[in-house]
Amino acid sequence: MDKWRGGKLQPRREGPYKIITKLSSVTYELEHLVSHKRLSPLHIERRT
Repeated sequence: MDKWRGGKLQPRREGPYKIITKLSSVTYELEHLVSHKRLSPLHIERRT
């Protein structure tokens, strides 16, 4: 990381993601398309 850029200026999330399961109207289980890692259930407002 460049010494002039702190962590606040770096992207907070990576993508793209695939929706695996819709757990409720606002909660989803996602899988990263490149690494194929599943994420813990995620509220739709947390997704960017």
